[in-house]
Amino acid sequence: MPRTIRSLADGEYFSREGDVASHCVILVSGFLCRHKIVEGRDQILSFHVPGDMPDLNTLHLSEMDHNLVSIGRSTVALVPHRFLARCWTAHQGSRTPSGAKP
Repeated sequence: MPRTIRSLADGEYFSREGDVASHCVILVSGFLCRHKIVEGRDQILSFHVPGDMPDLNTLHLSEMDHNLVSIGRSTVALVPHRFLARCWTAHQGSRTPSGAKP
């Protein structure tokens, strides 16, 4: 599986609402939080632990609809959407996730 390893500092954002994603994240170590601002307030959507792929839904999104931030120091592996779409296609036949490019 092609991947790029990246270290995140405490409070460092991996992605922000409105960004266009080209990779999905696999959390290798540490913790991540998905959140968004709703009516001026921070709303936590989920917490993530090592092994989680918190933004797999970006295969279907034209742009991020949430923020992804590190809680403490974290290490993530970035996997290209193209690779994941090819895996999906190989498993599902000719059907690809909407918006993903094989």
